[in-house]
Amino acid sequence: MSPGLPPLAWIGLIASLLMAGSASGHRLDEVLQAARVDVGVARLEVELDLTPGIETTSRVLRLIDLNGDGTLSATEWEAYADLVRSSLTLKVDGRTCPLAGESATYATMEQLTNGVGMIRLTFSAQFPPLRTGRHRVAFRNRHLPEASVYLANALRPSDPLVGVERQERDVLQRELTITVSIKAPAKVRRPPAAG
Repeated sequence: MSPGLPPLAWIGLIASLLMAGSASGHRLDEVLQAARVDVGVARLEVELDLTPGIETTSRVLRLIDLNGDGTLSATEWEAYADLVRSSLTLKVDGRTCPLAGESATYATMEQLTNGVGMIRLTFSAQFPPLRTGRHRVAFRNRHLPEASVYLANALRPSDPLVGVERQERDVLQRELTITVSIKAPAKVRRPPAAG
């Protein structure tokens, strides 16, 4: 050891180098599930990105490749989207709202097996128009809980009558409760009738 550094400094330097060598931008042993929720007056959209780490890809592929032939057919992707949808719960003011599949974008088999592929699923729900005032939207994701890490966020609403007041999450971010406020639509003033 160099006489210029005390022993504790050497230990810190070695530990830093070891930790830096193992750092990575990709999650290896988890499925990252990122949900974004856009609340409207009578419609809601959930966009869910699933990114399996390289060590969890085989598990996810077993859920998708139902016949085990090593290829992913449109029918298998649809079945997987339905499986994911069935593990999501959405409530508006305490009333369950069923989600429907809207769109899906899938990574290639090669991207998935290399741990860099992402699956994007978009779901929507229709409900009776929300009245002016505060409302609560509760979203819950129960897909692959033993192998996943979760993120959940409300998007800035695309509907100008809706404002997000608050977001509450459980510690794992599997559950997201959004408090929204609905504004009254602006009244259109009509000019007096010519007479």
